[in-house]
Amino acid sequence: SDFLARFQREAKAAAKFRHPNAIEIYEYGDGSDTGGLVYMAFEFVHGRELREVIREHGSIEPARAIRILARVLAALERAHAQGIIHRDLKPQNVMIEDQGGEDGVKILDFGIAKIKSAEGGGQALT
Repeated sequence: SDFLARFQREAKAAAKFRHPNAIEIYEYGDGSDTGGLVYMAFEFVHGRELREVIREHGSIEPARAIRILARVLAALERAHAQGIIHRDLKPQNVMIEDQGGEDGVKILDFGIAKIKSAEGGGQALT
């Protein structure tokens, strides 16, 4: 099916992608060995959505916002270098983890990511 083909492309690309500021996919299954159950197992991120942090504080001090944004951009830069474009970056897809007073950052949901082909075009993953 189209869904299964898209899922396999997404899972394969996302599972290869590694960056400290992007959620990691540990395992995925296309249903062939699980009786039709399609799944992805992600790392558990203990934190809060950036949206919640903004709602709670009303705003984020500029130095903290720059640190968070730098981590988001580092992950996106690596993804783009591998031909993966997120396409749904928003505060709900950025998790903030407290790492001893520092903000850990994880980008979530590469679910509508797009993989760029060598010719510069691309195909959506969902």
